[in-house]
This record gives sequence, C-alpha cells and structure tokens, in this order.
Amino acid sequence: MRIAAAAITLLFTLGVFDQLKTPALPMPARAAASVEEIADRLHEYLDDDVTYAPYVTLPSTPFLAWCWPERIETRMPPEGVPAYSGRLLLPELDEPLEVRFWITSPEAAIRAVATARRGTAECGRSGDDVLKDVTGFNQWGWRGVQALVTTDAWTEHGDPGAQATIVAARRGLLAEVTWAWPFEMDGEPDPQVLLQGTASATSVLAAVGGAPARSAPAPATRSASAAMAAALPPASCLRIRQGHGVVAGPRERARLA
Repeated sequence: MRIAAAAITLLFTLGVFDQLKTPALPMPARAAASVEEIADRLHEYLDDDVTYAPYVTLPSTPFLAWCWPERIETRMPPEGVPAYSGRLLLPELDEPLEVRFWITSPEAAIRAVATARRGTAECGRSGDDVLKDVTGFNQWGWRGVQALVTTDAWTEHGDPGAQATIVAARRGLLAEVTWAWPFEMDGEPDPQVLLQGTASATSVLAAVGGAPARSAPAPATRSASAAMAAALPPASCLRIRQGHGVVAGPRERARLA
C-alpha cells in the first residue's frame, strides 16, 4: 500500500485528524498578480532567523533539489519570468516551509509540473535517499505532484529525516513547496507531520492562488513573457526581502536601479 494512503487510513483509525492544527494563512478571493503581491501575502510568515538566509532556495534551482541524479538539468524551472523564493515559519509546524513561485504561461506551468513528475523517477537512487511515495496533488485549483523521500544523516548527528515536496500549477502560477522533519532511527516518518505539512503547504498555495472559482493570472503571449524577461534584474541583483524572500520581477529592477 502506498505510504500516503496508508497514513490516511491509519490516521482515520486512530482519530489523529482531530489533532491536526488549522493552517494560519487565509485564502483571498483573487490570485496574486505579481511576485511583489506574493511577497506581501507571505511577508508575515517569513523566517526571522538570519542564520537561515543563505539557505533560501533560489528560483533558478532545479525542481526537487534534494534529489540530485546525473540529469538534474532536465528539471530546471522556467527562466526569465517573475519569481519568488522564501522560507516560511508557520505556527502549526515545527520546521520551516521552503516555497518558490513563478508567474509564467499556463503551458509552461504544465510542462514544469510534468518535468518534476518525471524527475521523481530519478530520486531514491543514491545510497542515502529512499523514494517512499509519489502521488497526484489537486487542491484549491492547484494540480501537480507530491513526493516523499527519506534520507540518512538528515541531521549533523546522523539522524534520519523525511522530506516532502509539492510541485503544482494553477493556470499561469507555478509553485514548489518543500518541508522536512526528523524521525527515529529504524523508524518511519510520522504520518501526522506529513499530513500537517500537506495542509500547511496547501494553505500557502491557497493564499497565493486565491479562490479556485476565480482565474489565476497568466502572461498568455510570447511577447508578454519576453518583455518580462527583459525587465528582470541579473541574478547578482536579486533583492532579498528581510534576508529571506528572494523576489525577481519587473518592478524590482526599477527599485534596484
């Protein structure tokens, strides 16, 4: 039985669903229309610990960055489009969420999700990583894939850990949300943490994507995408909001000039 299905069955049996905490982020009526608006919606939950700042995953990092096979270059996110990357601390989770968003065309977003889905087949091939589960994701208008991996030596003391990632698209919005947590040696990842993390990640997607009854923004033409790409600052000029949220968008270049 797949681990996600097994976890849900176990939680129903034990009544653990009653112990899950309601995610903190609200769902606005409309989708965010720019990376600046994404940053504003997530600003309250940015990690304030400056020691984490160097570890924020940049928008240009391949999908499923924790999975590092030989052909990782096949999992590159869209280039030359507005993007946001940050680390969030939510009250219902003990570990931070790594979030990345891109605003691109619906076609490019779908291709990116397919790329990530294919990439999961390459994970778990090393001696340290084990791919435990890959499932579809379909919540609040976001559709994509969710992967769960366990790894040895997750902490500096050699303790194992689990890591889950959702890659999903909502029209022209593309997202990757990742969270990790430790577990006991010779044990299994806590299914409650998996489901709590999934609920929290879903709330972040809903906070950016808005109500599913309303359409999400999408640059529909190549000329629009090319114009945005031309307006992006170089990688060396990416601004870090409070040291933890990387924003790359047309307006950011004007602010940096």
